[in-house]
Amino acid sequence: MAFPETKGITAEDGWAKFAIDLPPGSGRTIAFTDNRETFFWTESHAWNHDSRQGLTGFARHFLQDFAVAFNGIVVPRNRARVRVWPDHFVREYSQGFREDVRLLRNRGALLVTLRAKRKAALAFSPLFLKNTNALNFSFDKPSATFFMSNQAYLKNPEDRPALLAIAALNPSVFRWNQARAETGTVPGLYAPAQFRRSQTREMTLVAVAGRTRAGALETIRFIRENLTEILKKQTEAVRKFYRRSYFQSNLPEFDQAFFWAKWSLNELIMQQGTKGIFAGLPWFDNYWGRDTFISLPGATYTQGNIDDAKTILRNFARFQLQDSTDRKEGRIPNWITPSDTLYNTADGTWWFVLEIRHYLQYTGDRAFARKMFPVVKKAIQGAIRHRVDSLGFLTHKNAETWMDARGPRGAWSPRGNRAVEIQVLWYRSLRAGETIARLVHDEESARRWGRLAAKVKHNFQAYFWNAHQKDLYDHLLPDRQPDLKIRPNQIFGVSLTDSALLPAAKQAAVLKTVVSKLTFPYGVASLAPGDSDFHPYHHAEKYYVPDAAYHNGTVWLWLTGPVVTALTKFNLPEKAFPLTQSLTGIILNRGCVGTLPELLDAEPHPDTAFPRLSGAFSQAWSLAEFIRNVYQDYLGFHPDLLSGKIVFTPGIPSAFRTIDAVLSAGNVRFVFSYEKRSKGTRYKFHPIGKFKSSVQFLMKLPAGDAVKAEFEFPYDGKNDIVVEVPSGTAPAVQVNRKLTFYREKRIRRPRSAELSFLKPAAKKDWPIFHRITHPLLSPEEALHKNRAAKIVISADDPAGDDRGPTGKYTYPTNEWFEPGILDLTHFEVAEDDSFIYFSLKFRNLVDPGWHPESGFQLTYTAIAVQEDSASPGAAEVGMNANYKLPEPFKFQKIIYVGGGVQLEDAHGKILTEFRPEPCAACEKLGNVSKKRVRFSIPKHYFRTNPKNWRAAVLVGAQDDHGGAGLGEFRAVGRRATEWKGGGADSDEGACRIYDFFFVK
Repeated sequence: MAFPETKGITAEDGWAKFAIDLPPGSGRTIAFTDNRETFFWTESHAWNHDSRQGLTGFARHFLQDFAVAFNGIVVPRNRARVRVWPDHFVREYSQGFREDVRLLRNRGALLVTLRAKRKAALAFSPLFLKNTNALNFSFDKPSATFFMSNQAYLKNPEDRPALLAIAALNPSVFRWNQARAETGTVPGLYAPAQFRRSQTREMTLVAVAGRTRAGALETIRFIRENLTEILKKQTEAVRKFYRRSYFQSNLPEFDQAFFWAKWSLNELIMQQGTKGIFAGLPWFDNYWGRDTFISLPGATYTQGNIDDAKTILRNFARFQLQDSTDRKEGRIPNWITPSDTLYNTADGTWWFVLEIRHYLQYTGDRAFARKMFPVVKKAIQGAIRHRVDSLGFLTHKNAETWMDARGPRGAWSPRGNRAVEIQVLWYRSLRAGETIARLVHDEESARRWGRLAAKVKHNFQAYFWNAHQKDLYDHLLPDRQPDLKIRPNQIFGVSLTDSALLPAAKQAAVLKTVVSKLTFPYGVASLAPGDSDFHPYHHAEKYYVPDAAYHNGTVWLWLTGPVVTALTKFNLPEKAFPLTQSLTGIILNRGCVGTLPELLDAEPHPDTAFPRLSGAFSQAWSLAEFIRNVYQDYLGFHPDLLSGKIVFTPGIPSAFRTIDAVLSAGNVRFVFSYEKRSKGTRYKFHPIGKFKSSVQFLMKLPAGDAVKAEFEFPYDGKNDIVVEVPSGTAPAVQVNRKLTFYREKRIRRPRSAELSFLKPAAKKDWPIFHRITHPLLSPEEALHKNRAAKIVISADDPAGDDRGPTGKYTYPTNEWFEPGILDLTHFEVAEDDSFIYFSLKFRNLVDPGWHPESGFQLTYTAIAVQEDSASPGAAEVGMNANYKLPEPFKFQKIIYVGGGVQLEDAHGKILTEFRPEPCAACEKLGNVSKKRVRFSIPKHYFRTNPKNWRAAVLVGAQDDHGGAGLGEFRAVGRRATEWKGGGADSDEGACRIYDFFFVK
């Protein structure tokens, strides 16, 4: 389809002006994906230090980093000048050479090209983590290819990459580093080999994550023979993307950030097994239902990418839970990985239903409506059968909303059993289902769901409206009493509804609460700062684990989306735009280049002016809501082809004087232009393509401080539409130079003075910092050493007995659960006058580096201590072990060892604990190379001498729920999955202990 000759829009490489320059010493990261299954994440000016950095394919990590050498000297990156384009970046060094790095689309291949101004010796060394035990290296002379194979990957192929192949595309010399010595300039990493080329100006390397050697070699051969054409197509792909989603205004920085947001979100649309959207990088490199459906408008419809939207919705529909006896019947999965499908969310299914409706509005695709109706019907009927209460509300468990973080003692933000946004989504889904049912002529379902929706509406206003505070309760407890915490979830009662569910005056009151009590100029907090549970920082390991803060204060950038929607709904774009501008600043100047992270701290640290970025470095729904706000809220473009309408309700902030953009409705695109002049405002729509039938154009234009002008006219899709609105409170609107009759609609909105954003607090001493009532061990206490300490217990445990009570236990299938990490082989206790020292030796130990402060992960131990047999004690092991010690053993103290150390008494009271904090140079609890965990506890915490103890040592897999901290014992069921052990007799309540060892 030819693109129209419109101002600025035909510049072939217009996107190139959006390159981002990083001066020497910048501390940012850069990431690319191949839109299939691979991503590359690296530091701009430093060596990669996070274990997830480097090259990852299909959730498997292959290459940590690489080093380049110029005339035999490894070149540090800190002084390089870096320029980042959408598909590659360049480091330019003062020595007179540059390094071009890119990830080739759909090939799982990293391409690195070194270019020197004069002939020199150029070298490339792949770098790997020292704490990775399962790597083997080899060199294939005939193909001149270096191979890295991970034995754990090879044992579990699962049609996923299992090895890394690296080759030079031009003749070079390969050299082994037989000692695998640590590179002096790259601490913590080692280079097993090097590619070197002398007296040259150019050297190109390719690293491929492949399933087999033959497959990787074929990919390298193809790249070598077709590199010029591959790079040409890659550049053309960026150009096509730029033209398809074109946007240009009088604000160049905004245009740059907006392009990068769209591109970075496009980078997360993957083909990992099936088409889907990665929820976020680095650790959400899989498909999450809730995140996907919230992200769809920004990622697809608004940018004219209808095909991907349809494919993704269809792919998720295939996994709907069909079992009519299951409480979760009808749910769409919240998580799809190569080995797991989870249905653990109450809201993902309803976001899915709303996106079915959204897709139909953008396309008018009635055939798709017929195909999806059985899925919608199953979802609604399954919910009615199993999860709807007598009030019509949808019930759910504590951690089944988007605030789903869990710890050893359950949900960190319990919201059972009727959360406010769940009811809003349920109501809107019933109405969407009613509409789709009528499309397919199922009048009985339409009437039944319509009656239920009316019941939900009535009871929602009766039970969720807080008449005292003039806002909505966050959730109802099982006894129907409201929870009084102020959270942002009530904003969906404004952004997702019209006055049918909640009258406009009440919506305005909700908006006032959310803006004034939860919204900072940089984002929306997940809990009001005045709450005693408010956590100002995501990471404050001295006081709490990160997951405790995850939904209890931390700012989620995606929540900016519904707040901006609500503000523009009440004709307040000037109040909304500062939130959007804050996001543009992050995209251009902070964090990973060109993208938005998952989180911000709610409050700046004392030494900083702006809150720290946190969580995933690139998050789909953060980006998607930013994009959706521009198209649907500021530009106000809402196709409803299902009803034969194009609805246009602009709320364009005054900072924009001109805008040129492409707007999409089904297979028709409009080249849209906006111009703000002294005499008035001009809107123009130029169509590309044609609607199958005439549509109604419904316009709702701002016509003063609290008034909108509404008018409607038929449109055949052939001609331009030009709307001119003269300045003034009662404009004489003209459409194509003809005066148009319009209705005035008064907008009831909060007064601007009532909508002041929160300011960061002057105080930095928060109640949550004083929540801990027991003493914490310092690193000096918990990691004390004394070689002269007297050994009082030393006992061996046979290797290979980590098979659980059935003798059939198996580890989770994820590759990091290496054989032997749950197999204790030696237990030792020593003492001196001040401390008791504990040492645990295992057949194996691993450190994935996800939370490196402990030095190891995935192994979890309980040490039950019977100080004397005469004293009362307990037999039930905590931390969800599901295990009771056999008679007559009773413990008076128990020590849990995972992402820290915790000492409890027989009643579960915490006596003391050690919480490791991030520190690269500090001593750690675990030592992977020695396969040992060591710690110490001051002697005064115990009543008797350890030489008189009886002890039981119980080992299982650690589960910190991704949030760091001590964690708990990981679940075991009948069949092992990626994150759950197997071999138990049942899926619920099974013992979680793999290795049992009794001393004395």
